[in-house]
Order: sequence, then structure tokens, then C-alpha cells
Amino acid sequence: MPQNLEGADELAPGSDQPVARGRHPRTGAWSKGLALVGAFLLGGWLLPHLKVEWRAGPDASDAVRAAPVRAPLPLPAVDEPIARAAAAVSPAVVNIDTVSKVTIGTGDPFFDEVFGRRTVQRTGQGSGFIMDNQGHILTNEHVVEGANEITVTLASGRHLRGRVVGADRYSDVALVSVSGGGLPIAPLGRSQSLRPGQWAIAIGNPYGFQHTVTAGVVGSVDRPVKTGDRSYERLIQTDAAINPGNSGGPLVDIQGRVIGINTVVLADAQGIGFAIPIDVAQRVAQELIRYGHVNRPWTGLSAQTITREIANYLGMAEASGAIVDQVVPDSPAAEAGLRPGDILLQLQGTKIRTADDVRNILKRIKIGDHLKVTVLRGDQVLKGEIAVVSAP
Repeated sequence: MPQNLEGADELAPGSDQPVARGRHPRTGAWSKGLALVGAFLLGGWLLPHLKVEWRAGPDASDAVRAAPVRAPLPLPAVDEPIARAAAAVSPAVVNIDTVSKVTIGTGDPFFDEVFGRRTVQRTGQGSGFIMDNQGHILTNEHVVEGANEITVTLASGRHLRGRVVGADRYSDVALVSVSGGGLPIAPLGRSQSLRPGQWAIAIGNPYGFQHTVTAGVVGSVDRPVKTGDRSYERLIQTDAAINPGNSGGPLVDIQGRVIGINTVVLADAQGIGFAIPIDVAQRVAQELIRYGHVNRPWTGLSAQTITREIANYLGMAEASGAIVDQVVPDSPAAEAGLRPGDILLQLQGTKIRTADDVRNILKRIKIGDHLKVTVLRGDQVLKGEIAVVSAP
């Protein structure tokens, strides 16, 4: 029989695994089970009765007490002057849809004779604004030019039939009338005292997007502009976005008053549009209401500035003054005896240095006035008088 050695392991019966000497396998299992039961019972009683209290150290307490209490920052007051100005005018801004009948052909007289010409309908769109409680709407002449049917759509969505009261091609101002009660009216301002840099707000229906608002500033005043077959003398320049469909809509100041009628934009430029001054538009509107047309003063006189080339041709020592370049037959200027080639020395008592002097004087004349004129013709100084009449 082998000798038992102290500390040696014995083999469990039927197994090659050693069993620790002096311990029975079942005794070890009972010990582990009792330990688990005891831990379970201890945890079930101890954990519910365990209380944990966190205490801030002296440094943390001092930091909390030293931290300042910050009041919430007040929200800035919202100031929206452009929105207020647009809201004051927008209810009176209208959309103008037109239908025109146009006769077209091939452009060749022979083929037009053989195949004939046909009439088609063309549609147009623009803007306008109601200026009084009688239903008068200011817009551009080119918006309603040749229109056979006019439909006016209010901001509320209400549709009204429009009628042209009168239209003036020279100023590009037209007046349309609608019938209906409760019409909103646009507050009208003044354009005489406008200055570059003032806010300018355009409202209209560009490309059919009704009641679009754009903002910019007045870029300049009294701008002469020529586009296509139209010439404008004294327009308001602005960088407020103006697009097709804006024509006829209002240009508004920051107080929400109409200062102009949006009219034209330079296609090749960025942010350069023009509007007819409201002072001019109102004068034309009153003429259209009273007469159906504008009684514009007329003389039939046209002049150009004497350049160095003209002065050399005429043998003049100095390039100064204005020369008559056109006299309309049977006009007041023709009846006064003026001829092309006459050099204007004085007009209405004012010495003439350039053609601009002539134009500025003719802008201020009225029907019924008599203009005193002094001209140089060859070696002769001649004096006369031009009677101002209504333009034909």
C-alpha cells in the first residue's frame, strides 16, 4: 500500500483528478451554497436600509456661493419698418391681366394677299395700385396698350372688370377704372424731395408672383432714360429688384407712401431699375380724368448744343450756345418765323449756353404762354415770340 505523504493530493475514485486531502467534495459544495444564501439575505436587508449622503467639500461650497446669478438676456425689440411700409400699401396693389387682338401676316405683301392675314389673341400682365375711392388705378401705358379686355385682381382675390380712362404714351402713365365698394386706397407721397440713399420698396406681380416685395434705395433722381422706342426724361433710379410684371406697381418710401410707378429695368445691368415720379404721375392722372388725354404744351422747336465741330463749320470763335435743328411745319415755332440753323441767343430772357437750357425752359412752359426768343441768323440778330399751344 502506498504511503500517504503530507500535502499530497489523492485521486478521487473513478477519476484521474486529484482531490484535496482532508476535504470531502460534498462538504465544499454546501459551504458555497450557504455563503450565497447568506449574501442574498444580507443584501435584501441591508440595501433597502442603506442611506448615502453626499457632502460638498469646502472648496466646492465656496465656488457655488461665489458664482454670480445671471438674469436672462432680454430679447431685442423687433423693428421691421420695411414690412410695415409694405403692409400699408399692399392691400391697394392690384394685378392687371390684359387680352389684345393682334392681326399678323407673313410680312410680305404678296403672300399676305394670297394667304391673307389672321387675328390672334395675346395676353399681358402687369401691376397697378388704387389711388382714390372712385376706383382709379394708376399703371403704365405700356401695360394696357392695345388691350381689348382688362381684368383687375385685388389682393383679396376679388376680380373686377377694368376700363381704360386714358393713357399717355409720352409719360407712360395710364389710368384704369373699376367699379366696386370697399376698395383699399394706397397712400400717396411726394417725389419732389427724394434724395439718393433713401429706402425704396417695390411691390408688384413679377412673373405672376403676386404681391412680391423687394427693397433697395433710391440710387438717383431725374434720370433721363431711353429704351426701345420710348424716351423718359426724369425717372427715379433704384436698386430694388424690378422684373417683368412689376410694371405699373408702386415704389414706396419707408413711411409706406407711394413715391413712384415702377416702369423699366435695364436688362444688361444688375440692380438698376427706374420709376416714374408720383408727382408727374398724379398730374397726368388729373389730366386723364378731366380730358381723357394730356394737354401738353408744345412749340414744335428742337435744338442741339453747338459743338466745336459745328462752331468751326459756322466760323464761330467759341463753341457756345444752341442751334435750331428742327422746326415742325405749321407749329408755333414755324409761325414765329424760326428756321433750322438759327442760333438761339436768348429764350424767355435767359441766355442760352447749351441745348439743356432750352429743354429746361420748355419743361416749365404752359399752354397759352408766349415765349420771347432772340436768334442769330447770319449777321442778323432777330427777335420774335412763340405762342405755346396744346400738343396735337
